[in-house]
Amino acid sequence: MAALRTEVGELSKHFEIGFNSMEQRFDSMEQRFDKLSREIADGLSRINDTIEVLNRDKLNSDTDYISLRRRVGKLERKVS
Repeated sequence: MAALRTEVGELSKHFEIGFNSMEQRFDSMEQRFDKLSREIADGLSRINDTIEVLNRDKLNSDTDYISLRRRVGKLERKVS
């Protein structure tokens, strides 16, 4: 009977260690997901800002077009 208790105690310890390890991995993945979600939201917000500028200015000059194209290019690289 004592051997059985010892075995159950050992199994319980291993289970707890495994569970804690899985919980830490989940927390880490959750943090990475939150960070990625914020980065995507920021990128989409910047793209929206660029679209608003395009709509407002209607590309009045070549200089505006080049400047906006650069901004959009930077945002595209950041999002992808």
